[in-house]
Amino acid sequence: MKKERGNRFKDFSNKIFGRLTVIKIDHTKRTNSGKISIKWECLCICGGKTITTGQRLSSGHTTSCGCALKEQARALKILPFGVVAKNKVLSAYKKGAKKRNLSFKLTEIQFFELTKGLCHYCGEPPMNSSSRSPQTGTYI
Repeated sequence: MKKERGNRFKDFSNKIFGRLTVIKIDHTKRTNSGKISIKWECLCICGGKTITTGQRLSSGHTTSCGCALKEQARALKILPFGVVAKNKVLSAYKKGAKKRNLSFKLTEIQFFELTKGLCHYCGEPPMNSSSRSPQTGTYI
């Protein structure tokens, strides 16, 4: 262990955690409690870089630059950005029609063309948007 201003810290340099190899200390800062927080620069096997704490590395919480999560999403066939928001708008219209005992006969393509197009009455672009969370995207 190395000493820094009287505080002990683990030197993670050149250690491997999952897909990450620790390169060097990126920066340090003093926390509100007076402890020194050390951020480590890491190189991922995919070539990406990330900065994280030693605690997140040693606990196994951070094991890649984010590439592992992207690979996992592809393997699970998670929908592309914005598609979830788009489907939520379609679902809301279908539920609204069902509540009012109306049939909803538009195809998805017809519905999305209709909702993305200019207003039939005034010619203005759509003003409503649907966004549940930053991860799902926005559909206008």
